[in-house]
Amino acid sequence: MKNAVEERLDKWQAWPANIFKLELEKAGVYQNFSGRCLLELADNDEIERIYIDNIPYMKWAEEEHSLEESQIKEATETFYDFTDGSHKSTFPELTLYVALSKEKELINDAVQIDVHPKGHYTSLLRGIDNEIDGLLMLNHEYFPLQVYNGMQLISDTVGNGRQKKVKQAIDVSTDENPPSNPVLISHLAAENVRDVMRSYNGTVIDTQKLIACKETNPDLADAARFLNVRDCVEIIPRLQIRDGLSLDGKRFDELVFNVPHAIIPRKMAPAATQLPDWYRRIVRGALHLLYVNTFYRRADNRTKREASILVQEAFHHLLRSDHGMNVDRFIDTGWNEFRQRYRNIKYAEQRQDSIEQQAREYVLTLRNHNVLTQNGDTIYARASDHPHSSLSFPSGY
Repeated sequence: MKNAVEERLDKWQAWPANIFKLELEKAGVYQNFSGRCLLELADNDEIERIYIDNIPYMKWAEEEHSLEESQIKEATETFYDFTDGSHKSTFPELTLYVALSKEKELINDAVQIDVHPKGHYTSLLRGIDNEIDGLLMLNHEYFPLQVYNGMQLISDTVGNGRQKKVKQAIDVSTDENPPSNPVLISHLAAENVRDVMRSYNGTVIDTQKLIACKETNPDLADAARFLNVRDCVEIIPRLQIRDGLSLDGKRFDELVFNVPHAIIPRKMAPAATQLPDWYRRIVRGALHLLYVNTFYRRADNRTKREASILVQEAFHHLLRSDHGMNVDRFIDTGWNEFRQRYRNIKYAEQRQDSIEQQAREYVLTLRNHNVLTQNGDTIYARASDHPHSSLSFPSGY
């Protein structure tokens, strides 16, 4: 970490601190750690934190700097305008809506599913009037969507309160029937945010990249390349939907509130082919995981509830597998995970055969509903990836 700081500051008079932390994520150094390291360097008077036009930079302590009209300042301001500008989340809201609109067509018709764009859904959410960034209705449950497209790791640090998007997400959560389970979409979320969301039957989707519209951010690619964060941003051209409409975030917002019939899911779905495959795989994996999670809340007896936990645990492993899993191995994996978290395992072990048989029936349901594919005895998550990044955050965060 210190070597990386030296490399930047030996070459440049100053460097944007938050963009530097974003860059290090690609090397597996996450912002909870890199931020702490920068603070320690500052406390030791090795570097100094300065603000130029409200943007934090780092520089060697006691050295002069002059960034006016410099390439560093210009590129940094371009990047900040993208992440902090008024349009920062509207295009990612559009890409998410398009991806889900296509997945709505691909999942089996037997599954109750619908997708709505951003807006207020007061009647559906039992009087909650908060604006949400989208709404997924799946298997008789509601999943309000909140999209965060800022460069910083989204976290829920003890003592500092929840970040705004986390609070917005849980504010629309309820256990009433039908339940409302929040989903938070960001480039990366800390483990404590995942824990918070789980406590509300919610989840997070790590896109692993920031999402930008090419036409509304024409200088972003060059700025990101100069700042060494080009791999942290996915720049996508305006999306061409049915009826010849070309949408960026601003135009999408206008249609949401003024011409909603122009952006119903069947008109949006064709634009999904313009989205990167990796993005669609993550969104698809999240949708399928949410669907699997609904089994528990719909179970009407103890065996089904226990089997649904087994399948949930095994499905996490399947989403991370590149080669699929034998059905027996899938069941065994789920059972082993189930045993580790189930308090009354000695009672469940007496019914292991019936629990595993019910789990196999769930597997058959997932295959019939086009969530799983099967080749012989091997099952695969259908062209999808796990929505949670495989991260290990240092203890004590």
